[in-house]
Amino acid sequence: MTKDTAWLEPIKMMQRDLAMTTLTLQYEKMPNDFNPKDPIAHQRAVEDANYHLNYLLVSLDTESPILFQAYLKWAKTLFQHLHLPDTTLDLFFQCLKQVLHDKMRQRQLPAEAVHRITSAIDSALLSLETSAIEAPSQIKPDNPLYNELTEYTRYLLDADRHAAANLVQTLLKNGADPKVIYKHLFYPFQIELGHMWHQNKISIAQEHYATAATQYIMSLMYDKILTTPKTDKSLLATCVSGELHEMGIRMICDYLECYGWNTYFLGSNMPNHGILQMARDKNPHVIAISCTMTYQIPKVVDLISMLRKNGLDTPMLVGGYPFNLDPDLWKTTGADGCASSFDEIHSLVETVTGRDQQ
Repeated sequence: MTKDTAWLEPIKMMQRDLAMTTLTLQYEKMPNDFNPKDPIAHQRAVEDANYHLNYLLVSLDTESPILFQAYLKWAKTLFQHLHLPDTTLDLFFQCLKQVLHDKMRQRQLPAEAVHRITSAIDSALLSLETSAIEAPSQIKPDNPLYNELTEYTRYLLDADRHAAANLVQTLLKNGADPKVIYKHLFYPFQIELGHMWHQNKISIAQEHYATAATQYIMSLMYDKILTTPKTDKSLLATCVSGELHEMGIRMICDYLECYGWNTYFLGSNMPNHGILQMARDKNPHVIAISCTMTYQIPKVVDLISMLRKNGLDTPMLVGGYPFNLDPDLWKTTGADGCASSFDEIHSLVETVTGRDQQ
């Protein structure tokens, strides 16, 4: 993926073993907090262990320490709100370092790999001590739709989809630009929703309901959005295989439709061969690839590489949470650019298509 990450390959090959061995050691050190005989608790612990390693390895593979640091902050906040012991996260990585050194002494792992990965762990853990954990609220008084966003949030947390829909319809009837509603209502609401789930303020069911309700309410705007006079420019938008978070890229497509773009939105979890076939069929001016989960970045690399090897010279743009964290991350994927906001993506697609036509 980058210049010099061959040293990571032995770690990747042993990832599953490292996760389970580390978890077993953690159980031994926290006998009063973990019950390995509880199948549900054990399964969650196994998932957490693999997540920890996935994020660590992708951060090292992309040479982007901030990705792992951000994940540790996220995980620490989540564990705190789940009332897990404060030492849980730190202890896992202390145990991992011990396991890595044991493997090195047993000549199962090279010393260089162990030293480099343990150094990365130490740096990331240190960052937890010097930076804020909680994410700021997205419901801010300087938002031009602050009052509407506050009401919209209350309606959907109360599972009142009809009231939320009526609020948006009223905005439209009063002349609100759909682009403004996307930028200042739907987008900050979805970010805030994720924060509330992360902080254990709402359940996963509430988060899913509110997201589905917002998708429905967005669809009520399509008569207005899709009747915008169209240009000849088109964009193919997709999530990578395995990526289930589609709201961000869906909103981008709707936003660009307001500027006259024709968009082909493929949704979540798209296999590479399907994306290639659609790209050949529609011959879009731009391909936009969304990745929300950091550990999916290797799939972004694989997708872009596959499309290029199959003869596509279409400008390819990437975006999503990890690219917002590290503005230079896109350069490791083979993409032609990256955007982190509605206005940036509009400016970027216009720029790359203008350049393409020169």
